[in-house]
Amino acid sequence: MSSNAPNRKTVRTALYDLLEPLSDGDYVHTVYNGIPTKDTFTTQSPVIIVSSQGSARAGMMLGSTQNNNLFTVAVSTWVARESSNADDLLDDIEKLVTDLVSDNRSGDDWAAIYGDEDASEISPGANENGKSYWVEYREFVIQKY
Repeated sequence: MSSNAPNRKTVRTALYDLLEPLSDGDYVHTVYNGIPTKDTFTTQSPVIIVSSQGSARAGMMLGSTQNNNLFTVAVSTWVARESSNADDLLDDIEKLVTDLVSDNRSGDDWAAIYGDEDASEISPGANENGKSYWVEYREFVIQKY
């Protein structure tokens, strides 16, 4: 008998669909669904990458017909270090992502979504194809039955 558990890719794609409108050009160049190839975005900044990070799958409780699934999805924002307003871009994008998630805490795609209790982290050292980036990394936990 097969499980009725959802695929993690489906949940990641739903979060991508929520964030993709940010790529209107005002703040974000592109939002990627999954990890792009190494040389894909070296001419783009800023970009957001939505990637799967893990799962916790609980079995069905007595009397239930659904599994309780928790998925961790990372949202990383990459801003070229050469950007004169890199701090402002990271701050503005973080606020836009937070607002979108807060406004969509539940719905058709998930029972609940919330930020991981750990604070986001900004790393100054990411290099891709000779270009340096500031990277803000944040995880979201998504509950889906």
